[in-house]
Amino acid sequence: FRRPLIIIVGSFKNENNATGWLEKLSSAEYGVPSILEYEGWYRVIFLSYASVEQAEIEIDSIRNNLNLKAWIAYMIKDAKEYYPKND
Repeated sequence: FRRPLIIIVGSFKNENNATGWLEKLSSAEYGVPSILEYEGWYRVIFLSYASVEQAEIEIDSIRNNLNLKAWIAYMIKDAKEYYPKND
């Protein structure tokens, strides 16, 4: 899979909290695509990228324009299990 970098805008131990955050962001039309369960955490992912440069440009926009706390994660396992099929 060619997009191992993801931007995360929330991370929760409780799946219901992650779902609530996803719904809040989706209702605000941020376009957050999905939740990823990884090592016991439910992460709300915004987008995925193939390059660090692309991810850094987008994360600056997310932080400055959408006023969201966000970080970039590099997924080293089989990336196909982490991303929505429409990505």
